[in-house]
Amino acid sequence: MKIAGYLKSAFGARVIGIGSAFREVGQFRRTSDIDLVVEGLPPEQFYAVSAKAADMTDFSLDLIPRESATPELEAVIEAEGVEL
Repeated sequence: MKIAGYLKSAFGARVIGIGSAFREVGQFRRTSDIDLVVEGLPPEQFYAVSAKAADMTDFSLDLIPRESATPELEAVIEAEGVEL
């Protein structure tokens, strides 16, 4: 995935995919979004990086800093997260 490559190479970030884009074949649709949990992204650059990453796809993109993940989100990451 182009976005994950950008985040990893530019920032050394760890990128984890969650949601329908990373589940079994057939669940991702034209109306789906891409949910990426990012660890290690500098907080002061989050919005600029999010905008640049969103420009790399035609789908809606949710970039989620792992450092601010709730316990519920951590459970989802552990249960279904896909390391990219």
